Amino acid sequence: MQRAQNTKYMNDDLMHTLLDIAGISLNGYEEARSILSEDSTLLKSRARMVGNRESAKDYDKELRLQEIISKE
Repeated sequence: MQRAQNTKYMNDDLMHTLLDIAGISLNGYEEARSILSEDSTLLKSRARMVGNRESAKDYDKELRLQEIISKE
């Protein structure tokens, strides 16, 4: 759990983490989407999007932009 503390994560991956914790494997379960997975390549590479389809924005880019603006 401590290893995953600073891993980027999205709510739509929660099901995969809960199934991983419970040791349950179902159709559609993707171990790589669990925050506890040994391989965090997928989670690190995914863009975390916020907003609706028409105005979706990359969360991490927006966060960095806000940090830059607040330092000015």
